[in-house]
Amino acid sequence: MTSPFPNPPVDVNVLLAPTSPQTVLGVIINSLVTMGIRADLWPKEGVAISCMTAVSSIFSGAINTTVIPAVKSGWLPTAVGNWLTWAALYSYGVNRVNATFATGQLTLTNGGGGSFSFGPFEATFQNALTKKTYTNVDPIALAPLGTQTINIQSTEQGTASNAAPGDISIIVSTMLQVSCTNLAAVSGIDTQSDASLQLECWDAIAANSPFGPRQAFAYAVQTAVNSVSGLPVNINRWQITPSSHTGQVQVWVASPAGVPDPNDVTGVANNIEAIARPECVTVTTSPVSVVPDNDTITVFVTATPGLQASDVSAAVTSALTTFFNTYPIGGKSNGTAQGLFASALEGVCYGAWPGVFEVTGANDLALVDGQVAQDSTTVVVRII
Repeated sequence: MTSPFPNPPVDVNVLLAPTSPQTVLGVIINSLVTMGIRADLWPKEGVAISCMTAVSSIFSGAINTTVIPAVKSGWLPTAVGNWLTWAALYSYGVNRVNATFATGQLTLTNGGGGSFSFGPFEATFQNALTKKTYTNVDPIALAPLGTQTINIQSTEQGTASNAAPGDISIIVSTMLQVSCTNLAAVSGIDTQSDASLQLECWDAIAANSPFGPRQAFAYAVQTAVNSVSGLPVNINRWQITPSSHTGQVQVWVASPAGVPDPNDVTGVANNIEAIARPECVTVTTSPVSVVPDNDTITVFVTATPGLQASDVSAAVTSALTTFFNTYPIGGKSNGTAQGLFASALEGVCYGAWPGVFEVTGANDLALVDGQVAQDSTTVVVRII
């Protein structure tokens, strides 16, 4: 998903460059000199210059935080933040996707003779690894020696509260002899990034075409909602075959974890049918299949006082997880092969910690269309 926009010309870069207080002060002094007031000769420590310096700082802040972002919002490639949100809505009819609470199910098992009753949002549970907390959406009525599966949601929005199966195992509220676990993943989404929103606006233009360009399918993926919950789909990658001229289009979709929720896939298929599929074209929407990368990657790091292998391992593992979560469906091509290349994995490891001087054990992983690489790597740290 690369941006279709060219680099702006140099004069636009100059126009959008931040303005320093010194620059504003220079403009004020030059204006006074033009009016015949020799402010350039005033003592630097004088009251007048001091007042103008304070005013310049205020004007500089206003220009950089309000004026320049407002000017940037006039062009889609340079619009950012809330200004981009407004530009997307009123110029392209596109709403920025907001972060959601991570949701899923939790199973409670009562190993004792007590009964426990909580109303919605009264009980608290915790992820043993991340320490993120969750609350019950459903009421809890747990009988002695009984079990109950409830819907839960995180107390904080975004993917930081996502939990893998089995990670939510701590009950913060008082429930003696009760254990809990999430048999399936609990997941939410982050607020849509500026880059993703810019691309969606571009694709929204293509969706106005009656000829079904590939961007129209992409826009349908980006704006789809889960067929059951009605929430935005948790899909961050898609691959669309360039074969609409044959009347057959294959769309593969993936979530950050790889295989998406089946209801998200259905939601995408429904949205493609609603806004993107032209007549005489058949579209098949499918989840990706995953190919695990089982490399044992050894990272060699220069020894420094107090350096712990666990710190390096955590940083490298986190960097690899982020890399795999966004790596394109079908991988990349070097002209002769397609997939995930060892050099890319090595680059991630080198960039994850400043003292890394060698990486071994990474191998190329072949991928075909409709496949994504899954992070099953093992990281070994050697401090030298």
